[in-house]
Amino acid sequence: MKVNKTEFIRRLAKKHRRSQAHYSQALEDVFGGIEEYLAAGHTLQFLGFGSFVTHAKKEQQLKFKSIRSGKLLQIKVPAHHYVVFHVGKLLRKAVFKHTLKKSPRGRK
Repeated sequence: MKVNKTEFIRRLAKKHRRSQAHYSQALEDVFGGIEEYLAAGHTLQFLGFGSFVTHAKKEQQLKFKSIRSGKLLQIKVPAHHYVVFHVGKLLRKAVFKHTLKKSPRGRK
């Protein structure tokens, strides 16, 4: 099942008997804070939940052959940053609790 932000806010408000505006503002504040820290190049780590990490990608020259003309073409992909989310142990256990098996060495 896919749940969008509006539906998520509606369900939170119903579950906790608070207004949708309250949860909407709280969610906007959280997302705004995450965006602000990541834009500044920081790593956000929520123990057990996961981490948001920014990575830098260098400029690249891509060469490929055109299917239509058969010519060798080049394009320049500019340097850019991207965000990766690493799932934390507690979230992984909560989501995949039925599929995780104990490893033979005792690790999870």
